[in-house]
Amino acid sequence: MPNSDTRDGLHNKITKIIYQNERNFDDSSFSVKSQSFGGNVTTAKNYFMTAEALACIDDNGTQVEYAITSDGNGLKWTVAFGTPTDASQKSWADKYKDTKKTLSDADGWFKSALVNEPELSADLETVPKATSVVIDSSNDHLF
Repeated sequence: MPNSDTRDGLHNKITKIIYQNERNFDDSSFSVKSQSFGGNVTTAKNYFMTAEALACIDDNGTQVEYAITSDGNGLKWTVAFGTPTDASQKSWADKYKDTKKTLSDADGWFKSALVNEPELSADLETVPKATSVVIDSSNDHLF
């Protein structure tokens, strides 16, 4: 549940878009993996991100909105941060950044099933990961 600290307005609005790429075995290039979220934003959120990552966004954001990307293959979210009523508290944006870093450092931001470890080829050489997660920043905010 987003916090309600809007007394001083909203600041530090960010928009992110997340996709899963998959490796084309013919040439080892990557392309966006086709998804079937059925237009359900909750399904897309739970596919890409851990419960802790979603809580970080929702708890630290003052205004938050999610959407499925227009191609149906990714998740887009916009979050803006208010200022805590108690000026001695760390800002909501800083709390978000700190929590995101802690979760990311512990591989707790994305669902682990989205990112595979490097594989071994038949001749025992390491080949690129079969999938990867890509997050892009956007200036096309949802609100």
